[in-house]
Amino acid sequence: MRVHALVLTVALGATVACSDGGDGSRQAGSRTPGESAEQDGQDDGATGGSLELEASTTTTTTPEDRALSELLLEEALSPGFERADDVLGAGPLDLAAAAAAETDVAAERALLETRGFERGASRAWIDPGQDVVYVAIYDFETAAGAAAYLVDGGETLEARGATPFEVPEVEGAIGFTTIEESPQGTFTAHAVAFTRGARWMLALVGSPGSGRTPDEARAVAAAQAARLG
Repeated sequence: MRVHALVLTVALGATVACSDGGDGSRQAGSRTPGESAEQDGQDDGATGGSLELEASTTTTTTPEDRALSELLLEEALSPGFERADDVLGAGPLDLAAAAAAETDVAAERALLETRGFERGASRAWIDPGQDVVYVAIYDFETAAGAAAYLVDGGETLEARGATPFEVPEVEGAIGFTTIEESPQGTFTAHAVAFTRGARWMLALVGSPGSGRTPDEARAVAAAQAARLG
């Protein structure tokens, strides 16, 4: 998936998923991981075009999948956040799950295949105010494929009017801020993406309104880069 698609997915998906008042009922457009629009009788247009970030629940988790997941941060860094993989659909990501986060699924799948995507993993946290911290990592066949995918994401974000910011803490990283509108309101997301060898990495911090900052996204990205070694 491209950087912008993942930002949009988390931003809008978090607001929809957390708007049920804590009673366990699902709002229009929210699904359990792996549940399709046909299964729940709704399409993505029902929630103003919100996208779904879905972890694959049909692919057997391999030792390689587990090893990749273990490279992700264990904590959100900021106080008050709790793990929310189930809420945001985080977890192992196979090719189908990664491609499904982009509006044009077929085109994204073709791009991932061209760049040599092998597997992915993600982890998510949320706080009582619906602020989100999200990290994801993709394995590609080669460092060149990962680097090209990073460029793809940056170009897409620039074309869609995202605001770039510097990330001096992480060598080679790019940072962007997006402000997304949905029926639930405004969601501001700050994302940092970078590569290390054949791995592509994303760190995102977002909030309803504008409560979080690029500095926090840079801090999460720096911690994640340090964990990769």
